[in-house]
Amino acid sequence: MHFQEKYTKEEKRGILCLLFLASSIVVYLFVNNPNMTGDGIRYFLPIHNLMNGKGYTYLTSPMLLFPPGYGLLSYIVYLFIRDIEVAGMLVSAISYIFLIPITYSIARSLFGKKCAFLAAFFITFSPTIITYSYVTLSDLPFTLLFSMSFGVYVRILLTKSKFHEYVLLGILLGFSYLIRPEAFLIAVLGIVVLFIFSIVESRQSKNFYLIILPIIATLVFLIIIFPYLQFIHDNTGVWTFSTKTSYNLLIGERVVEGQDYVDSLSIEHPEYFQPNYHLNIFDYVQSRGWKFVTRITTNARQEFGYVLRMTFHALAPLAFLWFLFPFLSNRRLLPNMKLNTWNIRVVLSFVIFLSPLLALLIFFISSRFLLPYLVLFLILLAFLIERFLVKLLESVNRNYFVKGVAIVCLISLFSMSGYMPFSYAPSLYATLETHHGHLGLRAAGFWLRNNVQINDALTIITPRGGGVVLFYASGKREPIGRAIFVSPDMTLEEVSNVVTSGQADYLILDNHFISTRPQLIPIWDNPNIAKVYGLKLVYSNPELYQIYSKSGDGKQ
Repeated sequence: MHFQEKYTKEEKRGILCLLFLASSIVVYLFVNNPNMTGDGIRYFLPIHNLMNGKGYTYLTSPMLLFPPGYGLLSYIVYLFIRDIEVAGMLVSAISYIFLIPITYSIARSLFGKKCAFLAAFFITFSPTIITYSYVTLSDLPFTLLFSMSFGVYVRILLTKSKFHEYVLLGILLGFSYLIRPEAFLIAVLGIVVLFIFSIVESRQSKNFYLIILPIIATLVFLIIIFPYLQFIHDNTGVWTFSTKTSYNLLIGERVVEGQDYVDSLSIEHPEYFQPNYHLNIFDYVQSRGWKFVTRITTNARQEFGYVLRMTFHALAPLAFLWFLFPFLSNRRLLPNMKLNTWNIRVVLSFVIFLSPLLALLIFFISSRFLLPYLVLFLILLAFLIERFLVKLLESVNRNYFVKGVAIVCLISLFSMSGYMPFSYAPSLYATLETHHGHLGLRAAGFWLRNNVQINDALTIITPRGGGVVLFYASGKREPIGRAIFVSPDMTLEEVSNVVTSGQADYLILDNHFISTRPQLIPIWDNPNIAKVYGLKLVYSNPELYQIYSKSGDGKQ
């Protein structure tokens, strides 16, 4: 264990170097990709309404699908900069930067400083983490709190921990839950294990005070989450730790049936996707039959594929060393692993914090959902790489080990260059050059704000993302007006009829979501045909968005 060792000057310089590189990356992306996601709107605006005395509401209704943690963090930043969009982006950016020293600290405590630098390096240059480092989504803030919770939990299990560490664990798990409900599972499993160990240790040492400490962590956790649980109960009539279970089960239909099926279902039966709609899980599973089994197996394959892709920049140098090891050393790679208390507790910690990966299999998988668990996987891979290097280079001096680490880092970067044969890693260069998908929606919203009277009567129709357009059109606040979404089965003529009949004032197309509605691509590619459908092109940014209104000439 390395909990008490002081950081050397070399370690501090290494961490500062990684922080400088990470800061440079995120500032570049931050400046070039202002954004507000649909989820971000539903995280941030209810908190602003709460602080303004309107309750935790969105569009006058209680917000039950999105917990308040991420919005609360962004609101604290908002108090200083007074821009909702920038505040949300800053929370994600700060989370990315802080995640580097937190990962270093965890890996150092468990496996030493050599492993710690590699783990922090993998976090710094992870294309997946960088992709979300500036985006207004809750995943990176949750990843940071998740990692901090893991670090404190491991410390409690492996050392003679003090009262304040149990309090800190309760606080971190509580706020983690307020960002993503899956932390509830981690908290339950983790605290149960703490109770078991504390009972055993109290009997051995005759110190029954040890039993009180997990109770303290539990009470702190419950104090933090109870107001939100009470809020859910007041608005649904049931005690539950998540209102998104039924919602996520239905969204998960996309795994087998496709996204168009879910879109059509949400239009035909919008009540199914309301937080107060209760879906009996057992009846639902029974009704889906083998399709539900297919969902789980498909999700398992996709989850494995995502993990492989997200960790490939660490797997590539590991595979290289694995190949070289038999030729350069006859030593045993890993020592004989004994089932001592330390090993058991470390393994338990990883199992507890990775347990939500199993729960995700019954819903649906997205790469961003796996970000918290990516940190733990990268720490484990850094440990294996460090073991290879130690066994290969332990008979030589320290300079050779530093060179070995440098080679590992270069191989990792090469695997993300786009030039390595058979590389499965996302391109780091492509990640840095990617523009956020909502830039078109954002620009269209600002055009409406500058050129149209914004009021409750304003109605737009879009493939998706109408709420984002209205957020910007309303001045970065709660959307004014109404958005209609183009359903998958609507034809181009039916979409145009919505505008020509006066049901909507504008048809808005953007470069990101146009691919989700192939029936609209002809007018996107050739705006001149709009007049055939009774539409006219009001404004166009060829690379981002197009805005159409009713043509005075009617259909031709």
